[in-house]
Amino acid sequence: MWPFAPAIVVGVGALIVAFGSLWQAVRQSNFNAELRAKNEQIISLQSGGNSYFYFETTKPSPTGEAHMLFSNTSIKFIGEYPLRDVQVNVISPTGESHDLHYDTVRSDQMGKAILVPTLQFRDDKPIQIFHIFINSSNASFSQQIRFVRVNDQWCRATHVSKYGEQAPLYTWIEPDCFPQGQSEIDWSKP
Repeated sequence: MWPFAPAIVVGVGALIVAFGSLWQAVRQSNFNAELRAKNEQIISLQSGGNSYFYFETTKPSPTGEAHMLFSNTSIKFIGEYPLRDVQVNVISPTGESHDLHYDTVRSDQMGKAILVPTLQFRDDKPIQIFHIFINSSNASFSQQIRFVRVNDQWCRATHVSKYGEQAPLYTWIEPDCFPQGQSEIDWSKP
């Protein structure tokens, strides 16, 4: 019998054990990554993840009452995960406050009855600003909706921010409505 045979068998066995340990470590690492991803998904399902929503407006129309206008709203949902225990506070240009509460707001909300604010204002000032505060399971948000009279029409603009973040989540200024040079709005000033 060859004198190095036992050493070779032990060496091959050690390589097999080392490869098996490495394989197990890789599998464990993959399992941990999958587990971490599932945990993050569960947390997002409960908290809402990075989802948010805001209100889109229609062009203002007369209410039938002299010098009063209204704009209907609809919910625009952004994100993958539902928001729970949502509270909305709408403050009109006159300072009136209206509160809404939603148990859950989700991306597939279409076709389900949900109360949304109707924005009413007088046409006595050229700029009408609504402030909307949205508190949900994942964060607090603010939305500013502006109606600006330009000649004989009312132009719309909206700005959505998440508390604690500098950059806005969403900004929209009605295209082809504001005069040239007014496409930028200082949202900190009325």
